[in-house]
Amino acid sequence: HNIQSFKLIAEKLKSFGVSKIIFIGPTPHWTSDLPKIILRKIWSNTPKRTYLGINQNVLADNLILQNSFKQTDTEIFVNVIDLFCNQDGCLTYIGDDKKTGVTSFDSGHLTPIASDYLARKLLVDLIISNNIKTQ
Repeated sequence: HNIQSFKLIAEKLKSFGVSKIIFIGPTPHWTSDLPKIILRKIWSNTPKRTYLGINQNVLADNLILQNSFKQTDTEIFVNVIDLFCNQDGCLTYIGDDKKTGVTSFDSGHLTPIASDYLARKLLVDLIISNNIKTQ
């Protein structure tokens, strides 16, 4: 996830005739496996969102990436962290069950329920639309 890589990828894809490029930013990363953080530190009262255990470096890098990305008519940056995190923290689980709704099965990879959430909330419209929308 860096601007230089995005530029190289975009150039190569455009040379193949690709007319719409969607770059996906990083997911929230945790300092340990999220299920372990929940179990060891917040099991009895698991909040939907927390900054406890969140990797602040990834949040900072994502902000730099977002601010450096120059959106065009053919290229867009999708800020995944903005979907999962807000001023209250990052989503620890989706739905009503913290066991089946946990958002990451390790320190940074989305679970199926979180991947579905990302697709429905952000990606589907961007992928199927004819125009790139400004986020």
